[in-house]
Amino acid sequence: MRTSLSLALLLLAGCAIAFGPPPTPIESLPVALYDADGRPVGVATFQGDSVGLTIRFDLHSLGDAPVEAVLDEHGRCERPSFLSVGAPWRTLERLAPDSAGRFQGSARFAWPKGHIDTTKLLGGDGSALLLLRGDARLACGIVV
Repeated sequence: MRTSLSLALLLLAGCAIAFGPPPTPIESLPVALYDADGRPVGVATFQGDSVGLTIRFDLHSLGDAPVEAVLDEHGRCERPSFLSVGAPWRTLERLAPDSAGRFQGSARFAWPKGHIDTTKLLGGDGSALLLLRGDARLACGIVV
């Protein structure tokens, strides 16, 4: 009996691994962002629903020029160049600092074909949220 139960659990686990996690809403997923020296520069909070994804930014210590937020294909942020993030797959938002030097704002985009699909964002090794100013890669956070 114990062997049968163990075998059943093993098969169930194998199916879960083979098919991966089901696409589900993201209730609240904070992503810490760090600069090339490993210093924290803020947080982006991901929230998803049946229509799309909202990312709220609260950033600091990035200078006084606007930055661009981009989601990239690999969940790796190897400093100092952040080249490990791979190719960009979604440009999110251009953020400008307020008078206190904080970057606050949000970005929103719809799910493809109107259904929840977090597999590109969270599947495999996740994805990376990269902050750019022109060609300069300022900061990075891993979305998993």
